[in-house]
Amino acid sequence: MTEENITLNVEETEANKKAEAKRIADKKAADKKAADKKAEAKRIADKKAEAKRIADKKAADKKAADKKAAEEAKRIADKKAADKKAADKKAADKKAAEEAKRIADKKAAEEAKRIADKKAADKKAAEEAKRIADKKAAEEAKRIADEEAVKKADEKAAEEAKRIAEEEAALADQLLEVAKLNAITNNLWKEGQKTNFETMSHTETSMLKQELKKRSEVHRGFMTSLTRNSNKIIRQNAPSVQQTPTTKLSTRQTMFNSGMMFGRR
Repeated sequence: MTEENITLNVEETEANKKAEAKRIADKKAADKKAADKKAEAKRIADKKAEAKRIADKKAADKKAADKKAAEEAKRIADKKAADKKAADKKAADKKAAEEAKRIADKKAAEEAKRIADKKAADKKAAEEAKRIADKKAAEEAKRIADEEAVKKADEKAAEEAKRIAEEEAALADQLLEVAKLNAITNNLWKEGQKTNFETMSHTETSMLKQELKKRSEVHRGFMTSLTRNSNKIIRQNAPSVQQTPTTKLSTRQTMFNSGMMFGRR
């Protein structure tokens, strides 16, 4: 082989080496670029993945927070609703109790008024019944009293008529007796005139003689009685005076007795 060819071969080899080196370098550069690109892509992908993870985590956290907030809001709303429901129920129960009390009070007042009205009506009816009964009783008592008065008046009239009849009958008998006594008295008067009325026991002269006789007998027995009965007289109480009961006479009987010659008093 010639030197020129060798030189050419060497140059070609050098060139080939350079080319190969360049190719290798290019390949490395390309590989490196590809690796870098891949790494960059991986970094970007990782970054995107991290960003996505962070975003997903944020989204999940937000979702959880939102869920928790929604649950808390729901719990608060439910509590508020329950509280409101309880308050409404309490208010409704209170209102119902007040209404029931009002109705009960109204019914009690109406019942009390009904009872009071009934008592008043019963009292009025009882008073009216008593008034009617008292009126009837008074009328009946007056009727009975009037009948009794009429009966008594009739009885009194009958008794008075009977008394008058008896008095008239007695007067007739007395007038007859007076006529008889007058006849006897006239005869005695005539006999007394003959003896100066000494034989008549009820004349003044005869009465005086009898009185003097009694006094003489008392005087004669005075000393004897005094000595015998002195102790007994001291012990004895004063004798009681017995009054003779007087009989009430009618006017006609009084006139009759007074009209006799010696009287009957």
